[in-house]
Amino acid sequence: MLYYLYGPDSYRKGGKLREILGTYKKKHEHSDIFTANLEENPDVWKDAARFARQPSMFTDSKVIVVFESGVPEDKEWKKFLKDYADSKRVFLIVSDNSATKAAFRFLIERAEKAQEFAELTGAPLVAFIKEEAASRDLEFDVSSIKLFAAHIEAQKECRSWSVISELEEMRLLGVSKISSEIINKYFDYSGKDEVYSASRKILNSLSLPLRLAALEKMFFQNEAPAYVFNSLGFQAYGRDAAELAKYDVLVKSGKIEYEEALLDFVLRKR
Repeated sequence: MLYYLYGPDSYRKGGKLREILGTYKKKHEHSDIFTANLEENPDVWKDAARFARQPSMFTDSKVIVVFESGVPEDKEWKKFLKDYADSKRVFLIVSDNSATKAAFRFLIERAEKAQEFAELTGAPLVAFIKEEAASRDLEFDVSSIKLFAAHIEAQKECRSWSVISELEEMRLLGVSKISSEIINKYFDYSGKDEVYSASRKILNSLSLPLRLAALEKMFFQNEAPAYVFNSLGFQAYGRDAAELAKYDVLVKSGKIEYEEALLDFVLRKR
């Protein structure tokens, strides 16, 4: 069986992935799970294939979670996906940042369920804000939610993560009803879009000069290093997320400052 999740909204997409896995684990308590991040290692699909073929001693099914299925160019990888798309024994969950290239369009056609997670806009964005705000005991009035939604929608990417990050800041203010006055008093929206954009460049660029330029711009604009660091942490996954977690421990233990952590991360990132 195949589930295909695709689109740039990693927050909602990740939530759906956890929901699917949670439901599956309730039915198959001792199931084996293998995760293959092909963006980090394109050849790890071979390990996934071996995992699928190996018999399981304690369960009648197993799960393979695949990130960025379109990265490997090996024809055998495509054949593997086709062979196991309808398997009753192996449950494939594929998560891609965008609808995969033409050669892999069969993922949408063959999937038991395919779901897109595009950047939210308009009414769906407002509904998402209200839902997440309610879960934090926050309530917007008519004018403030329009102001907040307009700010979020002005961002080209990472809108869901922006909503979560800023709602957490609002929750820490200790007020339950959010008005336009509170937003204007406590939040400066002028530079935050640039921080998220710079964070994406740092995480996605293979060029060290481009990553350094993005970080230098944030320092030059006097963006709070802690905010830049947290922005990276919200958007990172895989190896990057693990590395940032290590830096977070070092910062909070007083061994290094956020500026040092950011620079070291940018220099060492592969």
